[in-house]
Amino acid sequence: MALQSLKIVLSNLKSFRPNLIVYTGDLISKEEFIEDALKFAEDLAKIAPTYIVWGNWDHWSLGGKLKMFKELLESISEIRVLLNENVEVEGGLYIIGVDDPYTMHVDFEKAMPKAKEAMYILLAHSPEIIGKTANKVDIIFIYRAYAWGTNNSTYYRSNICTFTQ
Repeated sequence: MALQSLKIVLSNLKSFRPNLIVYTGDLISKEEFIEDALKFAEDLAKIAPTYIVWGNWDHWSLGGKLKMFKELLESISEIRVLLNENVEVEGGLYIIGVDDPYTMHVDFEKAMPKAKEAMYILLAHSPEIIGKTANKVDIIFIYRAYAWGTNNSTYYRSNICTFTQ
């Protein structure tokens, strides 16, 4: 994304005054953009707590360096990378973040919280995860990055989503 486009995205996000931001994959497309991606993530986290899951391009671009990239991201205050794990963000509301289903790194069972009486927001990069959620849990919101030609309006095309009160 061009620098000017990123500035517009950040400006728009600030105007929403979100309680949290989620980024559902493809934060990076080439290894040489690590510093740019870190700066963008840091700017997101200055707006609101930011939760990130990997997409296929994150895996394809960084491969074995993803662990290091995760550590760099999480060294930034207010950033959490969720890879087949969950976090309770507010009394009984959990964000479940799964690693990229398309590249076969997803482990939905591991990602699920133990709490039965809770509400869940599921973050995933691609639609392959949806079948794995059937009859396991009532998901209140599934957020993924691409529509891939579906007509189901549950899916959104942007990689960034914000939540406000």
